[in-house]
Amino acid sequence: EHIDNPAVFLNKAKKLLKKGGYLMVACPNIDSLMARIFLDRWYGLQPREHRNQFTKKTLPNLLLSVGFNLEKVVVNNLDYQVKGWKGLIFTLLLKFADLAKMGDQIIVVAKYA
Repeated sequence: EHIDNPAVFLNKAKKLLKKGGYLMVACPNIDSLMARIFLDRWYGLQPREHRNQFTKKTLPNLLLSVGFNLEKVVVNNLDYQVKGWKGLIFTLLLKFADLAKMGDQIIVVAKYA
C-alpha cells in the first residue's frame, strides 16, 4: 500500500523469486470494523504513506492477477494498547471484529508457481 503501482512492484518481486518461492504481504484492511468506526481517524488512512487501500478480496485478487497462487489469506487485528474504559471498549470491538472476520490487517501468503 506504500507504493504507487502495486502490480508493477509485485511483478518485480516475482522476478526476484525462484519458481516455488513464497511472498508474504501484509497491509491494512480498509473493510475492517475499526476503519468503519474511526473513518478518517483510522490508522490505515495515511494518504502520504498508504497510497493504496485493500480489502480481503482485492489484495488476493491483485496477487492472482500478476501470477501468484494463494496459499493463505488471514485477517486479524492489530494489538491496540489502550488503557482504562476505552481499552475495555476496544477489547469488545476487537472481539466482535474477530468473530465477523473484519480485522484491521490482511496477510496473504502467495507462491510463485
